[in-house]
Formats: sequence, C-alpha cells, structure tokens
Amino acid sequence: MKTQDQHVYFPGLDGLRFLAVSLIIIPHIEQVKAVFGLKNFLNNPFMAYIGDLGISFFFVLSGFLITYLLFSEKNNFGDISIRNFYARRALRIWPLYYLIVGLGLFIIPAFGFLNMPHLSDKIYSDFGIKVFLFAFILPNVAINMFPPVPFVAHTWAVGVEQQFYIIWPVIIKFSRKYLLIFALIFFLVSGISNLLFYASAHLKEAIVSNSLRGFIDFLAKYSSFLRISSMAIGGMGAYLLFFKKEKITRIIYRKDLQLLTLLATVVFLYNGARLNYFRHELYSLLSGIVILNISANAGALIKLENKLFSFLGRISYGLYMYHVLAIVISLVVAKRIFKNDLSGFIFNLFLYSSTILITIIIAYFSYYLFERRFLTRKKLFSRIISGYSSPYSSKPS
Repeated sequence: MKTQDQHVYFPGLDGLRFLAVSLIIIPHIEQVKAVFGLKNFLNNPFMAYIGDLGISFFFVLSGFLITYLLFSEKNNFGDISIRNFYARRALRIWPLYYLIVGLGLFIIPAFGFLNMPHLSDKIYSDFGIKVFLFAFILPNVAINMFPPVPFVAHTWAVGVEQQFYIIWPVIIKFSRKYLLIFALIFFLVSGISNLLFYASAHLKEAIVSNSLRGFIDFLAKYSSFLRISSMAIGGMGAYLLFFKKEKITRIIYRKDLQLLTLLATVVFLYNGARLNYFRHELYSLLSGIVILNISANAGALIKLENKLFSFLGRISYGLYMYHVLAIVISLVVAKRIFKNDLSGFIFNLFLYSSTILITIIIAYFSYYLFERRFLTRKKLFSRIISGYSSPYSSKPS
C-alpha cells in the first residue's frame, strides 16, 4: 500500500528541478555583483533571460505535478480533500519559507559583513508592512511595493505558488471541463498581464491622474510576477498525460519537435530576442514540451534520470531558498581573497563554484535536519492508494 504523495513519480524531473534552479542562480550572481558595484554581465541578453526561463520551468513543473496529483486523488477516491491538500502544501513550503524570512528580516541584518549596499539600509523602512506581507506569504506584493529586501526578495515565487495552491484544488474538485478551464485561465491571465504592461509603457502619459498612473504601474508589475498562466500550461500537460490524449502527446513526443523546441530555446536565449510581450508564455510553452518529454517519453532526446540529479532535485527547494545567502557569503570571501582582481576569470570561477558548493551544503543539511521533520508529517494528511500503479513509474517521489 502506498500513500498518495509517494506513488506518483516521473523520471528525470528531479534533474530538471536542479537545472531550473541553476538557471536562476546564474543571473542572481550577476545581480549581486552589480549591487556590490562590481563588473557584471547583466547587459548580456543571455543573462537577461536565462532567469526567466528557469522560473518558467519551475512554475510549469509545479502546475504539472500538482495537477497530476489532484487528478490521481479524484480518480481514485471520487473526490479531493482540499483540507488535506492545504496541509500537505503547508508542511512542504511553510517551514523553510518562514525560516528564510525570519533570517532575512531579523537575524542577518545584525551581521554587518553580509549587508548589501543600498538595500540593507532600507530594510527597516515601512518594516511593519513588510513583516505583515511576508508573514501572510505575500512576498510578490512586497516586491512590487518596496525595494528588494535582501535574502528574501526571491521568495516572491513562493508567494505566487501559494496563491496558486489556494484556487487550483477547488477548480479541479468542482470541475469536469479541465482543459477548457485551464485554457481560459491561461488566455485570460496572460492577456490581462500583457495588456497592463502595454498600458503602463504606452498609455499612462495620456492619463492625467498621477494616482491612476501609479496604480496602473503597480498592476502591470504585479501581473508580471503573477505566473498563473505558466502553471496553467503545466496543468494542460498533466491533463494530456493523465487522460492519455495520445493523438496530441504523439506529436509532442516527435523527435523533430523536441529538437525544434531545444533550438528555439537556445535562439531566444543567445540571440537576444527581446520579446516585450508574451515572453513568459513562450518560455512556459517550451518548458511544457520539455517536461512532458523528459517525464513520460521513452524516446526523449534528453535524459536526466540519475542518482546525482535525484539527490539535487530532492533538495531543490532549499537550493532555491538559500542561494542568495550563499552568493553573498561567496562574494564576501572572494573579495578578501582577490583584492586586486575582482573581475577576472579566476575570481568569477571561484565565485560561481563556491556559490554552488555552499548552496548545496546548506540545502543538504536543511533538508535532512530541518525540512524532513515536517515532510514526514505529510503522511498524516495523505490518503492511502491500494493496488494502484503508475503507468510511467512506480518509484516513489
């Protein structure tokens, strides 16, 4: 007998989680270098968009996995326990989230050597509002209202996911026309987001009221972080896979489409294609094709299933949450070692390698000494699935 959370496993997705984190860490290293006034590569188009691709992978993957799990529960029990779903997500997300927020708001600022220029001195401005927003897991609102809060600004993605988790089980519980609803959400959210972006860029000069201009700017920026459309694409992928829509998946599994997807991704990243509109949606679509192939296509061009990637994928949440702290620690150390050369190849090699190493070490100990204490309690909120085996893999996740 296996618990609901234990039985669904897709080969290769752990490796994809790690690669997605890596895509995010790279531009964040360059951003931190810029904050410290060091030479950086942020003007390179590759750096400008690689983080977008990484975060798109994360959101699409989240939508894919959560939707598939909800389909499995509804299929096997005829219903979805929303209470249990919320409890499982809280036990996975909240402990580490609140640990990072507590460290970033209350502990790290006391250590002057970790201060980030022009940002750390602004932490206590509007501090009560910031504490309120982070306490209620609204970091994606905070990042739109205030300058980035060091070591916790990147948790905006966690806030978006938590808001997604509130509505998604309700939609699947009370709906039958899944694909139609997912498509409507995708087009509605992406359409409104890009319309607001256009209005903020081109129409606000025609608006007399300064308060209305500011409101449009806020909505445009907020909607750019609200990546529900990306998670809806992941939901569509889960629908195609779970309900065995083979006419469509056979097309997605074609080797020529896989190759075209990979080439398109490389072109958009390296050629500096500056898409002002629907860039996130495009990256999400490419991510969805890659995820479906890696997770369920035996003929996938890319294989990411091995013990190392499985391990790194298991601690990927910690890798994401701790990596900014690791970047600053590595940079402080690197500045002391390479006093006369803070832009050379050796300096950057040390910075990148030490960042990855420190992030992995912290995430490893966090997972096994802290997070796993809460993960074991998820079983209390998991239904038991007896005699059911996944058509793709029976290996536990």
